[in-house]
Amino acid sequence: MARRKKTETREEATEPVIRTFRLLRGGHIENSPSGVGRTYKKGDIFESISDLLRFNQGPNSRKFEEIGSVAPALPTSSPEAPSNVDTVTSYTVDELKIIADDEEIDISDCTSKEEIEERIKEAAQSQRV
Repeated sequence: MARRKKTETREEATEPVIRTFRLLRGGHIENSPSGVGRTYKKGDIFESISDLLRFNQGPNSRKFEEIGSVAPALPTSSPEAPSNVDTVTSYTVDELKIIADDEEIDISDCTSKEEIEERIKEAAQSQRV
């Protein structure tokens, strides 16, 4: 009797899927492509390209609940740099750090949100000149 060879098929690399999760207990830090981490607390809803359901160990110890998904993911999850420098105050410190990183603005000596906002505004003004 002749044996049939198994034909291996490899899946093409696919774009990552953005999945929406609710954090059911504890805390979670989600790192962005630029290396800036965001911290989430119980009840927070956030998006990730990671399969966080793998951390759920059983029905009584679930940490994440998936509440939706969208495919394919965009290549970056960084907030868009503000086109109007006056709108920079509406961003959180974490978002400002991401913007500064993406725009290659040095904020290493900034100690407050206001200083980071000012540095981003200064950089935006110098780019317009």
